[in-house]
Amino acid sequence: MLAIVDFEDDKNSDKNYRYGTYCFGYVREKMNDKMFGIEDKVNYFQKTTWYVNGDRCGSASLESDTIMLYGSNVYILDAKYINME
Repeated sequence: MLAIVDFEDDKNSDKNYRYGTYCFGYVREKMNDKMFGIEDKVNYFQKTTWYVNGDRCGSASLESDTIMLYGSNVYILDAKYINME
C-alpha cells in the first residue's frame, strides 16, 4: 500500500506499478475490512421499515464497509476512494 501511495505522489518516477485492477476503491474496502473488521459485521447493519398507506415495506440494509470493535466501543469505517484524474 505504501509503495502505491509513494509512487502515485512521484510523477517523475521511472517505475511502472501494475495493480491488477482499475477499481482500487474495492481493494481499499477489502484491505480496511481485513485489517480492522469483524466476521459478523452483518449483525450491525441497520435495517429500515417503511409504512406506506398501512402497508409494511422493507428496504435494503445500510451497509458500512467495516465494523471495528475496540474495547466496549463500536466504530463504523466507510472507505471512500475518489479518483481525482
